[in-house]
Amino acid sequence: MKTGLSLEETITLFLDESTDLHQRRFHVYRLAREGTPESIAALRKIFDSAPAGHKIYMAGLIGRSGNPHAKDWLKPLLSDPNEAIVRAAIRGLGVLGGDDVSRKLDLILKDGTRPQAVRVQAAITLGSMGSAAATDALLEAFSENPSDELMAEILHGLGKTRYHEVAPVFETLIASREAPLELRAVAVEALSESSSDAIPYLIEVAGHHEEPDLRASAAWAVSAHGSAGYLAPRLMDLAETEPEAEVRRRLYEAMLSQASLPADRVLSAALKEDEPATRIAGFNAAGQVAGRMPGSKAAAVFDAEIIPELLRTANQPNSLNLRMRAVFALRRANTPAARQALKTLSHCDAPQISTAARNGLRTSNP
Repeated sequence: MKTGLSLEETITLFLDESTDLHQRRFHVYRLAREGTPESIAALRKIFDSAPAGHKIYMAGLIGRSGNPHAKDWLKPLLSDPNEAIVRAAIRGLGVLGGDDVSRKLDLILKDGTRPQAVRVQAAITLGSMGSAAATDALLEAFSENPSDELMAEILHGLGKTRYHEVAPVFETLIASREAPLELRAVAVEALSESSSDAIPYLIEVAGHHEEPDLRASAAWAVSAHGSAGYLAPRLMDLAETEPEAEVRRRLYEAMLSQASLPADRVLSAALKEDEPATRIAGFNAAGQVAGRMPGSKAAAVFDAEIIPELLRTANQPNSLNLRMRAVFALRRANTPAARQALKTLSHCDAPQISTAARNGLRTSNP
């Protein structure tokens, strides 16, 4: 669209078979968007006979063109024998949207003769559309008890819907003792993309569900709701009473999105942790406290009791993930002692650690 070419020149270049199609196919976007008889004729001449790889690429551009008439070019591809082309057509149609597309994808989702990958793509695309018709299609497909793989994608799609519209589906499944634990965890984590009215339910699951894995999943899902910065006291209550280290780790991570944390309680809880990953997660929450309260008693405790341990963790041959999280705790604190520790780590032999430390120093505010 920004080449400076006229539409006539674009059509000429697109039809020039002396040039490799790899170099011409991006023009499909403009031709589909313009939608003139001449541009459509040129598009169809190349698109209809293009090899599969090129057709897949161009189907994506056609979908992004925003031209509603483009649906008529993509719908025939839903019957193509090439599974990859069908999936590309589904994705393109999903971008164009509309209830007619939802109905088409609903039929594919329910069609047990279709390849599983095609049905999964239909579920993913319906979930991305966000319309009432798409939600209805997913709910109906859910009620037909599909395979676990398909069910997982349906749950991800429904998780993007406003929570009050789908709450019974999620709450019934998560409470079920018959459903596989893995599928119930998918349901909990799908609510990370739901509306904010899902948060009270997630907090309830994080605090009281009998399955530790689901409590951990709920805490993680809460952390994805970045706008819910008012939960610090409740998260701290849960961390202080939670018996499982993995769940506490997720709760500490959820605290990082909070506007303010109870400093003394965070420091005390973090220093009591024994499991390394949970302890470092607690130190990240403590680092955030120190960073927001420079010169405070909490910052002094962080400097004196936590920084030496973070330095040891970042320098020792622990897992890279644990070492990096130690660096991030120092970056969050941003106290003079934390910046000095980052300077030390910037000369570390491990390139990932030294780079993370240098990046922290560049973005810190002494």
